[in-house]
Amino acid sequence: MALTWWIDAALLHRVADGSDHGVRLAAILTYVGVTDSYTLARACGITAMVFLYAAAVLGLSVSAGSRRGAGIPTFVHRGLGLVALGLVAAHAIVPYLSVDPPYGGWQTGFVPFRQPVSWGIRAASWESLGILSFYLMIVTGPTVYLIGHRRQFWVWLHRLTAVMYGFAVAHVFLLGTDFIVRGAARDAVLGAQVPLLLLAGFRLAPRRGSSRRIIGGGALRWAAASVMALASAAMAALTVAVAAGDYSPGMRL
Repeated sequence: MALTWWIDAALLHRVADGSDHGVRLAAILTYVGVTDSYTLARACGITAMVFLYAAAVLGLSVSAGSRRGAGIPTFVHRGLGLVALGLVAAHAIVPYLSVDPPYGGWQTGFVPFRQPVSWGIRAASWESLGILSFYLMIVTGPTVYLIGHRRQFWVWLHRLTAVMYGFAVAHVFLLGTDFIVRGAARDAVLGAQVPLLLLAGFRLAPRRGSSRRIIGGGALRWAAASVMALASAAMAALTVAVAAGDYSPGMRL
């Protein structure tokens, strides 16, 4: 809560002095209809991304199949995930508590691909990535308390968190007011993904004896690790391009 409050205060200060990206995109924000609650919603979203990133790093750091996974690291990992889920829910709900709720009603924020036609297919898709990520967070997170961590079904289900996280980053990068314009914030979001992808590749790297236990297991892990390595290289190249000012997704409505 303290982090969200601090981010909200910082955003409000930027709005007051005219340096905020929301002011630069005022025409779009006025059209969408979000006003007084917008900075709080942004603060919740940014804080959620911080907690989600920390949860991802901690989750990848815990060795698969290790008994230590049932201890403090996993407890903290789950806690971070639940806090992120609550913040994402607030990020989606807060704008509708405004005197002027978002254009298009509740479907805009909670039904994938049901945004107003006038938003354009790209913006609707980017909004929907965030919505799908939110629902995947519900499916892959709190369900552990219903299904149980040791059940193989939940273990496979939890692997969808990679898809969820990818959707969340894409939503932030392509639609987040603080990240769709050139600047340190967007560079930081991109750059932070490089070590995370490297950590994922290390986690997926073949281990001794893995191919003996499961036929083809080593090959599959090598393939997954190779994909992660390529994704890391691509993310690093994109980060350099962004820092050089050669790439900008922009607000293509």
